[in-house]
Amino acid sequence: MPWARLDDQFPIHRKVGALSDASFRLHVEAICWCVRNLTDGAVSREDLPHVTRIKKSERYAAELVQRGVWHETADGWHIHDFLDYQPSKNQVQQDRASNTERQRRWRDQHKQDGHDGHSVSNGVTNGVTNGAPTRPDPTRTRPDPKGQSQSQELKTTGSQSSPSRGTRLPDDFEVTEPMKAWAREHTPVASRVDHDMFIDHWRSQSGQRAVKRDWEATWRNWMRRVQENRTRTSPAPNSRPSTTDDRIAHALDLGRRMQAEHDAQARQKELGA
Repeated sequence: MPWARLDDQFPIHRKVGALSDASFRLHVEAICWCVRNLTDGAVSREDLPHVTRIKKSERYAAELVQRGVWHETADGWHIHDFLDYQPSKNQVQQDRASNTERQRRWRDQHKQDGHDGHSVSNGVTNGVTNGAPTRPDPTRTRPDPKGQSQSQELKTTGSQSSPSRGTRLPDDFEVTEPMKAWAREHTPVASRVDHDMFIDHWRSQSGQRAVKRDWEATWRNWMRRVQENRTRTSPAPNSRPSTTDDRIAHALDLGRRMQAEHDAQARQKELGA
């Protein structure tokens, strides 16, 4: 079965940390539900009652949308950046097919070695296929029935590792022409400096957080956040500048001049006395 992956910084993320308790619970339940049902982060209005037992759940879904944790769609919602952290339906299906094929090859080899396919081999194979996972880390390689890890088997057979496992940022990661065209259309305020910051950020990370399955998608999300942050804080191009600061400065200057005149009059009175 697939795993739902939550980063250790997940509860204190600026968006998640601001959620109400009910919305936080709904968000976590929805992540698990989407992984379990292979929806790639989509939650329909029809399915929402199956996701959670929270009453008035659409009210909390609206809060998640307001906080930018979910996005509203035509028939429901979609969890923000879901595929940056969770396995896609296609990846899970590929992993299952790979596991099935690997177990089939092991059974065939075991039969060729003269073992009874209905004794030990079936017991081990069924245990691997139907038993619950024994380790909580979904990113580690899983042992096959002969005790070899998947990575060891791939190494001995000459196959290449599955792209669904994820990698660190490649040393030669650069902006391609299609990426430039996408950025011109969707994130026009982003620049080469933002790309360099992306590179420095992910190369400085360590552990599982620095491993991604699709670095182009991660780059696009980075640029979207740059666009969102800058357009949120920048003033509208045709907006009139505020005169509040000018009025305050004028009042302070007037006060200083009046105080100076008062002090001068006081000194003249003292001299006249």
